[in-house]
Amino acid sequence: MRKLLLAAAILIIPFCSKAQQSFFRKSKAEIRAAVKKSSPAITTVSQSDTCDVYKLSSGIIESCYYRKSNCYKLKQVFSSPSNQVLQKSVQTMQAALTGIYKKTTDNTWIDTQNGAKIEMSTIKGKNQFVLLYTRIQ
Repeated sequence: MRKLLLAAAILIIPFCSKAQQSFFRKSKAEIRAAVKKSSPAITTVSQSDTCDVYKLSSGIIESCYYRKSNCYKLKQVFSSPSNQVLQKSVQTMQAALTGIYKKTTDNTWIDTQNGAKIEMSTIKGKNQFVLLYTRIQ
């Protein structure tokens, strides 16, 4: 079990540092061009004028919400194989976010450089946790 927890932590840490660099605050055209270039690493689940949903090869689901053709809100859904791995993954992600951004409440951080509020929540019945990036400027 320890090996499984360690593996989950190792897999999640790179996403902590790169999460903010993904699609948030990019234009719809930039996002769609990046998805085309990275295929098959990123697959398109759905696209519309107001929201695109992508599945990354790592299993993360990203939903890009558009306002005036720019991603103003990004939702990332991470899945874990069990509740125990979920707990460890959430702790690892919280520690990483606290190390990078300013923590404002138990599950909220502010990224002043990119003008984002980051909120974390869990969906225990599905062994998932969600990061929601919202534009604050």
